[in-house]
Amino acid sequence: MDDEAAIYYSKWKTLINILWLAVVPAAMFFFAVKSGRRDLWLIFSFAIIFFGALSLIFFRQLLNKKPALIISKQGIKILNSELVLWRDVRDERIICEYGSKGSLHHYLVFEHGNSEVKFSIDDLEISKTELEKLLIDYRDFCHYKKIPDFLSGNKST
Repeated sequence: MDDEAAIYYSKWKTLINILWLAVVPAAMFFFAVKSGRRDLWLIFSFAIIFFGALSLIFFRQLLNKKPALIISKQGIKILNSELVLWRDVRDERIICEYGSKGSLHHYLVFEHGNSEVKFSIDDLEISKTELEKLLIDYRDFCHYKKIPDFLSGNKST
């Protein structure tokens, strides 16, 4: 087993999101041109600004070379946050929740201190099942593969 598993945002899923964001303003532009109504140009302008801003978020995600999630023998690290050691992680699991209009979303959830960490895994390059297996493997390594004190050279009292 590697010391850590680095999980990145899926480039394909990000590109699909960008394409969807381009379809809406393009359809609005086509409708505005065909109808000849000037009031639609104002709505179209706001749509370009709104969807353009959303596209920038996805472009940043597309160009980002850093892993979104790292699961290691030491713990879990999400995006730019600090590493949360396994001893501080409780009740880690993958959950599914229904969003607006019946869309299904998946999250990595765990307890840390007095708070719950909830991280969307929908746009990652790993499946829900693969992520669950990684969580089990690295958590088990932490709990069951510890080197006994007498082998590591530590003297117990």
